[in-house]
Amino acid sequence: MNSLLYLVAGGIIGTIGRYYSVAAVQRLLPVEYPYGTLFVNMLGSLLIGFALGLAESHEIGVQWRVFLFIGLFGSFTTFSSFTMQSMNLMRAGEWGAALSYILISNVLGLLFVYGGHSASRFFA
Repeated sequence: MNSLLYLVAGGIIGTIGRYYSVAAVQRLLPVEYPYGTLFVNMLGSLLIGFALGLAESHEIGVQWRVFLFIGLFGSFTTFSSFTMQSMNLMRAGEWGAALSYILISNVLGLLFVYGGHSASRFFA
């Protein structure tokens, strides 16, 4: 139960941070391009990499890993989790698995979004 509280706390902070970050960037760059989402995805990737490096060099508990990697960064951007997992596969020398994960995630992700969007027309 304790880990669940860390997860929820991180999720709340990450979600609020994402909302305000995207809104601020879109106000600065009010064009039809998802600069806000791009910003949080890149910032989240930078921050999750930094936190991962610190977690590897310092002993942090499971609750703090849940708070940071699943709660905070997971709600700020799922892209950061995806990029960290891809990097971990590469660091482990699993280049084929990394490449397939990257390609499958992006190609199938786009196809699934398209499929879900297309399917929604039957309920409109």
